[in-house]
Amino acid sequence: MAGKYAYILGFVWILVSCTEPIDLDLNTGENIRLVVDAEIDNLEAADTIYLTYTTNFFEEGGPLPATGGAVTVARGDSTFTFTELGASGKYYSPEGFVGRENFEHRLAIAIDGATYTATSFMKPQITIDTLTSVFVEGEGPFSDEGYRIGISFQDPPGQRDYYWFIDYVNGFNEYTNVFEYGALFNDEIVNGRYLNNIEYGTFDLEPNDTLTVDLRVIDKQVETIVSAIGFESFDSGLFDGTPSNVPTNISGNALGLFTAYSVSRRSVVIQP
Repeated sequence: MAGKYAYILGFVWILVSCTEPIDLDLNTGENIRLVVDAEIDNLEAADTIYLTYTTNFFEEGGPLPATGGAVTVARGDSTFTFTELGASGKYYSPEGFVGRENFEHRLAIAIDGATYTATSFMKPQITIDTLTSVFVEGEGPFSDEGYRIGISFQDPPGQRDYYWFIDYVNGFNEYTNVFEYGALFNDEIVNGRYLNNIEYGTFDLEPNDTLTVDLRVIDKQVETIVSAIGFESFDSGLFDGTPSNVPTNISGNALGLFTAYSVSRRSVVIQP
């Protein structure tokens, strides 16, 4: 019994004695950094580049927009100026701008007296041939009931390809920006094969819902960054690894990602 009390008292002493103040870097003053969320694709819709600042850990509200910047994207001999709407930190592509396959795209940002740059090569589009759905009943605790979605496409032979899938239900998805995780896939074990109606996922859908899938063709660097973002954003359990800094392809000590990717999009309507 005496030993038990001695252990408890010693533990209490440790808790009481560990009161030395520790200064933490809370993203204030000179520690504030620019965060870039920039995606360029080959679709007709306007592209938007989001600029924000890192914030204090204890500060309420979302990140502050980085306003008043000069943002351009260059391709070959052409340079396109992205225009900010109000003081929003959102910079929109000019009318008629579309990312082009087999071209390097170069991002340049001038803001607060600093310059940030990044490059990304847009790889050729890989077309989704079919998207199918079939209702499946749950079989045990690890099998969900719902509509199983199958996807078919040809993986090009003789090269390593990386894919980033994003799905939408009735035009909406849960991924609000590049810093949320989509489905990543590479062709390491299926290089050059035709992927015929492979399982994409099982979804809780209703008859007449429309499921849309984007197949984005990215490069190894983007796959590494998006994967790291996913791990750091969602791995927060007791036995997960120690948090680490997420890589970036933005120069100038900024955070975030610039990527130019080609997209193939296909939809399926859930039948009653």
